[in-house]
Amino acid sequence: MEQQDYPGLYAAADAASARAQRGFFGWLAVNLVSLTAAAGLSPYAEESPAFAFLQLLTLVIGLGCTVYIEGIQPQRRWYRGRALAESVKTLTWRYVMRAAPFEGEDENGRRKFFTSLRKIVEENHDASTRAIADASAQVTPAMEKIRSGPLAERIELYRTGRIEDQHAWYIRKARRNADVARFWFVLLVLFNVLAIGLCVVRLSPDGREMWEHAIGKWPIDFFTIAAGSVLAWMQTKRFQELASSYTLTAYEIGILRADLPAKDSTEGRFARFVADAENAFSREHTQWRARRDTE
Repeated sequence: MEQQDYPGLYAAADAASARAQRGFFGWLAVNLVSLTAAAGLSPYAEESPAFAFLQLLTLVIGLGCTVYIEGIQPQRRWYRGRALAESVKTLTWRYVMRAAPFEGEDENGRRKFFTSLRKIVEENHDASTRAIADASAQVTPAMEKIRSGPLAERIELYRTGRIEDQHAWYIRKARRNADVARFWFVLLVLFNVLAIGLCVVRLSPDGREMWEHAIGKWPIDFFTIAAGSVLAWMQTKRFQELASSYTLTAYEIGILRADLPAKDSTEGRFARFVADAENAFSREHTQWRARRDTE
């Protein structure tokens, strides 16, 4: 299923969550860069009013970012919007595959689907970017076409559009987070080594004289703050934790894929499989939300 095939509520929540996520990490990045720049300007600010003003400006920018993040808390909008979008997504797959609680006749299943959407909106009122004013707009033609299709087609679509799609997504994300985690770890070690190395050089009379003659300034504070900023970025992004979590989820999906019913299976067996699979997806998102809410 493509983005436009999902209910309008999903598209709205997904877009709002993505904006909030970009905003949160954008403000955080500016904050950390500003503080690091202020530390880098410190040796020069003692001798130049211009550099002193630039240092003041970077500190003010950093403070503004901190106040904004704490006051607006865009990360909360990100978490809630993502939880809302994923809840709607799993309901949609249950509905189009005729899985619990949307089995049976189309009219009855549609009514239950609308009720479930309204319940999600009520439970996630702050994250709901718009109410379901016209419930019929929340069921797209593609959804109805899939739901009314033969069982064999629905099984194949669920295999490719849900199971394999999610399996590939989690594997891709796990690898990327592991790679990025290694990059930032190397950078963290580099900044620490540079700070320690400069401290050692400064303790040596010959080394101190040589450095001050060639460079003049000691950027130890800069490398120290830079290391702290990298560490803060790593802890906020949780690259390694996400890599482990996504790897485990990909493994669980791989097991699910092996249990996918054959195309000549029964409606009941396929419905139970979809329910189990969607419960697994929901569990991962619930755990992700729980980890984020503890921040």
